[in-house]
Amino acid sequence: VVAPPAGVYRLRVVGHGTSGTYTVMTVGLPPLPAMLAFVPQTLTVGGWPGTSVAVDVGLMEWGGTEGVGKIQFTVGDLQGEGGVIIAADRLELSPSAGSIAAGGSESVAVEISLPLDAVPGVYHGLIEVAGTTAAAELRLSLVVRRFGDVDGNDSVDLVDVRALQLCFGLSRSDGDCAAFGFGFDVTGLIGLDNYAAFQQVMTGP
Repeated sequence: VVAPPAGVYRLRVVGHGTSGTYTVMTVGLPPLPAMLAFVPQTLTVGGWPGTSVAVDVGLMEWGGTEGVGKIQFTVGDLQGEGGVIIAADRLELSPSAGSIAAGGSESVAVEISLPLDAVPGVYHGLIEVAGTTAAAELRLSLVVRRFGDVDGNDSVDLVDVRALQLCFGLSRSDGDCAAFGFGFDVTGLIGLDNYAAFQQVMTGP
């Protein structure tokens, strides 16, 4: 709801009786200060290790009387159980700065690059925004899925081929990765440097 502008408002009272007493009260409406808010204010996204997650959120000024300039974003580490983190530099916001007119809104693109060795689980963090006259925060939850967990299930007994193709762009080959029981030449396709991390992700808890 946009606040009415500051000014003088007149109230007309019409009586329908032959006598009576009327009390008229006036209420002052001072201009609202600038106020920022993310839309939504909480956000949950998910993805697999080695992939990127992208989503757009809204940022609006809802005081309606004053714009907000010199907007800057601050991103913290995403914290998981047991002290594991996804570092803040894995999150990128665009635009990273700017301004919003009174009553206006902007779209902010959020992209998270998940490390290949990201430990599956739920991570929590904050995205904060502050300008010359207002501030707001977005509470972010990131679900790092296990390979094979394409439907949100906890089972990892079977490796899901679609998930591997999505994460690494793998295609079938004559090679075989016997440790995981499927027909992919993983070492050749993702590189030996990433193979140890791949094993950790696939066999970890």
